[in-house]
Amino acid sequence: MELKTDEQIKKLNTFGVDAKARNFAEIRSIEDLKQAREHIHQQPQDFMVIGGGSNVLFRDDYPGFLLRMMIPGFEKIKEDEEHYFVRAGAGEIWHSFVRKMLDAGMPGLENLAYIPGTVGAAPIQNIGAYGLEAAEFIESVECFSQMAMIIVLIADLGGIFQVIGIVLIWVSLILTVVSLIDYVAKNIEVLTKGGM
Repeated sequence: MELKTDEQIKKLNTFGVDAKARNFAEIRSIEDLKQAREHIHQQPQDFMVIGGGSNVLFRDDYPGFLLRMMIPGFEKIKEDEEHYFVRAGAGEIWHSFVRKMLDAGMPGLENLAYIPGTVGAAPIQNIGAYGLEAAEFIESVECFSQMAMIIVLIADLGGIFQVIGIVLIWVSLILTVVSLIDYVAKNIEVLTKGGM
C-alpha cells in the first residue's frame, strides 16, 4: 500500500469537488487492507472507503484516511443448468463487470448496465434498474474486519437482499459500538440467471 498525504481527490468524486484527503491509499489487495488497518491503529483517525465516488460529496478537504477500493477480480466459479456463479472484486467498475459477464456469454445483468460505481458498492446500495435489483443476483458478500477476519454474509438465493442489507447494517452497527468499523467489502459473489 502506498500511503499519500494531502492527496488531491477531485478526480475521485463524480461531482468533481476540489478537495484533498489528509491521508489516502488505493486498496488493491487484502494485504493493502491489513496495512491500512495497521496505519489507522498506529495513528487513530476517521476513515472512509470509496469506490467510484458517485455517492460522495465533499464540502471540504477530508481530514482522515480515504481508502479507494480497487481490488480487482473476475472469476467464474461454477455453472449449473440455471445459474452462473461468478466472484468479482469489490473494486471492479460495475458497468465493466456487466460487460465482462456478457462477453463471457453469461447474460442476466443487462438491465443493470450503466449504473455508476463499483461491484463492492452494489450490495450496500442494492442498485437496481428496469425492474431488477442487485439483490436478485447476489449470493454472498465478503467483508474485511479491522480485527483481520473475513466475514462472509450469505444472501437468500431467492433474492431477498433486504434481509442481507439489514445484516450488513447490523454488523456495522455492532462493530462500530465496539470501535471495530467493519465496512470494506473484499469481494462479492454474483449469481446470474441465464437468458433473462
